[in-house]
Amino acid sequence: MRYAIGSTDKMKLKKKGLALSTIATLIIVILIMVILLAFISLLYSKNLDKELVAENKCRMSAKILRTLSHSYDHEAFADSLECPTMDVVIEEKDPEEVMRGIADHMDTCLSIFFDPGQERNPPELFNDKGVVCLICHRISFSEGLGGRIIDREEFESFLKDEYPNRGSLTYYDRFAGLATGQIKMRDLVNDDDLLDTIDTSKTYATVFVYAKGYSFIEGIKNSIKKLVRKTLGFIAGAAYSMSISSEPEIAVFIMLKEYDVNELSDLADLGCYMAGKQSTKP
Repeated sequence: MRYAIGSTDKMKLKKKGLALSTIATLIIVILIMVILLAFISLLYSKNLDKELVAENKCRMSAKILRTLSHSYDHEAFADSLECPTMDVVIEEKDPEEVMRGIADHMDTCLSIFFDPGQERNPPELFNDKGVVCLICHRISFSEGLGGRIIDREEFESFLKDEYPNRGSLTYYDRFAGLATGQIKMRDLVNDDDLLDTIDTSKTYATVFVYAKGYSFIEGIKNSIKKLVRKTLGFIAGAAYSMSISSEPEIAVFIMLKEYDVNELSDLADLGCYMAGKQSTKP
């Protein structure tokens, strides 16, 4: 006796096939991630350019996790990032090249997750709402600079006039973003609250901040004024992503902050969940 397969049965089989296909795809992606990260770790152990290897390892893990954003909440996303803090020493002595070195590392910190030259809106990195922060770099300067002081307005002018190698947008435009509803965090604070200079005798950190959910974005806005009084050197800007006629959904910005282990704990004022594998050496 033969039985015909009804439309309901066909639909069930189709859904089952799609589910199995999705699982198989996830398994393949995870295997590729493991293999690539293992390969990058091997390169790292061979004493190649450790900063470049660490950056590529971080970038690869972020890219893979981003493709699986529906599978991770913000804590799992942050804990899964293979992004240790990178130690950087800027050797250049020309003031413009020093500023370029700082700006390039800020841009790298952003582009690991979001390239404003390629994407109009910040990406969705995880499936719930929250704030994730990553300390990308710990930047120090060679002794040959002799504690040179860079004025904040001079640095901002450089960002507005100069272009990174990544594309046609200035540093400033890349940091400010092109998303609908963009704001500049500078609008939230008074100039008197911000540090006036970058002092090359000190160490700084580049910090990536990503907030998802209107209440968390509002929390950041309300915390900024408190945070800027505690060794905050510069907030480059923020890109907001929102649906038309709705509240903002995602905010991204890059921070250049004087590096101090105790002071960096103030990032908790932003509600930050710190990305895993962060170095905390003084």
